[in-house]
Amino acid sequence: MKSGINMRIIYFLFFSFVLHLLYSCSEQKEPDRLHELLDKLENEGDSESTLDDLLELTEEMEGTATIIVDSAHFEITFPITNPEESTIIQIIENERIKIYQYKANTQDSEDDNLGYSIDYVFIPELKTEEEIDYLFNEQRDYLISASNAKVEFERVIDLDGTPGRHLYLTIDDSDMKTNCKMYFKNGILYKLAVVTADGKLFNKSIRKFFDSFKILE
Repeated sequence: MKSGINMRIIYFLFFSFVLHLLYSCSEQKEPDRLHELLDKLENEGDSESTLDDLLELTEEMEGTATIIVDSAHFEITFPITNPEESTIIQIIENERIKIYQYKANTQDSEDDNLGYSIDYVFIPELKTEEEIDYLFNEQRDYLISASNAKVEFERVIDLDGTPGRHLYLTIDDSDMKTNCKMYFKNGILYKLAVVTADGKLFNKSIRKFFDSFKILE
């Protein structure tokens, strides 16, 4: 495989009609639970239990955005309504590499964390377990050098059989920490990151963001 494929993570980073407006950003769709409740409301009438469930779901989902990218076969939910979408071009060994990204800067909000991001890049030439493992190691080393970071924790993970790597880093001897998960499937590398301050390392928002990530068939 080609060496030097480096990806940069940038940190810092009412009923049916109203509910649909909460998710009006590019390539996003309402979660299945919302569709289920709306269909139930339409078919069975306004039962008290259905209305209560819908109200509870609305409160939970208000201020979030679920992004679905069909071309990259994934979905993920951000804790803000308008995550920023961008494309980064890197020249690696005279080859143009496109890195696609969604990110959210939450450092001036009441959120537990400072920022969230997902990067994805198409690398169809990677096939073997050895190549994928090499890529994860390369990404780890790049993150360390790019942000002068120290690895506090590293673990091999998987997501329903998809190989991955979980990293926890301290950035440049500061009180800023980064939780990063990487996965590779069918020629696509996904990198999820949450930046947080020391003292808030295990808040539920980190797990909620990571758990919202799904690779679609």
